[in-house]
Amino acid sequence: MFTSPAIKALPDLSLDLSDATDWQAGLLRTVRHHLDITAVATEPLSGLFAVGTARGRIHLYGSPGVECTVDISDPAGLRVKFLQFASSVFKLLCIDEHDRLFVWDLANLGRPKLQKIAAFGQPVHAITTSPSHTHAFIALANGEVKTYDLLCLRISQYVIPNVWKVYEERSLAGGPLSGSPTS
Repeated sequence: MFTSPAIKALPDLSLDLSDATDWQAGLLRTVRHHLDITAVATEPLSGLFAVGTARGRIHLYGSPGVECTVDISDPAGLRVKFLQFASSVFKLLCIDEHDRLFVWDLANLGRPKLQKIAAFGQPVHAITTSPSHTHAFIALANGEVKTYDLLCLRISQYVIPNVWKVYEERSLAGGPLSGSPTS
């Protein structure tokens, strides 16, 4: 009904995938159900899955035999706001209730090692990483996006300013606005 005639003309390529041997649904693993989940993250390259809780615990699950728990400390029991894997440097990043960044190294054998705790002085609204870069991008409440260098373990000098604020300041000052016909 809603499909265009051009899409109806395309061949159905899913016929080869209809064999029962291709799709064997089943139970891979049983994971304890946590009632206080506040954040989740997946790392498809290494097959890791992380669950952050309201009590400040991060549960890491992986292939059979890989399961551990790390805690947010100082003070203990703070809610996990965001979780993110940095696959380029194999680290786990966490933002807690006090808007601090926790960096755990996953490359060592055994339990993940807490490498650094950093604060940004503003409430954190989002965090993301790229598989091609060694920086984490942290969006702050004031509209800025700060970067955190995951190799040097420090806040980087690269900052994306609050573009809306820059636009408002220029328009109030009466200067030319970028993208306008007069600029």
